[in-house]
Amino acid sequence: MRDNAVVLFSGGLDSTVVVAQEVEAGLPPHLLFFAYGQSQEEQEFLVARQFADRMSLSLEVQALPSLAKTDAVVWGARNGLMAMAGAAVALRCGLNRIALGCNFSDWERFPDCRPDFWKAVNMVLHCYNVSASMPLLRLTKTQVWREAQRLGICAEDTWSCYSPAKGQPCGQCLACKTREEALKK
Repeated sequence: MRDNAVVLFSGGLDSTVVVAQEVEAGLPPHLLFFAYGQSQEEQEFLVARQFADRMSLSLEVQALPSLAKTDAVVWGARNGLMAMAGAAVALRCGLNRIALGCNFSDWERFPDCRPDFWKAVNMVLHCYNVSASMPLLRLTKTQVWREAQRLGICAEDTWSCYSPAKGQPCGQCLACKTREEALKK
């Protein structure tokens, strides 16, 4: 198996940084975008497709079953489902790793972005000789933004709004507020 990864890629700041890190390391990833009925899906896919094309990387789209929202922004079991689907794609592609952009700023709000969750996921993935890497896991969103700048990623290269209006960020949702705060520092 090759060490290249399947990157779970939403077109957001975090996953875009992970893609660029993989490319910088000489390990061009296979990109996997998930469609699961999120309101920002069309805009995320547009941005993801543009970035993938610019980097000359393949972008696969996979539908997930209907996910339930546990509150205004959390989709129950989302990252667990994505990890298993990503592992299946990795096995099909002869790869031994998935990578994603969970970071420290996500821990409080999203239970499936915490180290203990990913430790458990890696125990399961080990059965398939696949691992999950989260290179941003201990970075704040501000540190992720600094890494994006180092890698030459512009804010316009990514999408981080949960409630877009006519292709524009709403400026009010959790993703917009977190992003704005990180980009100011």
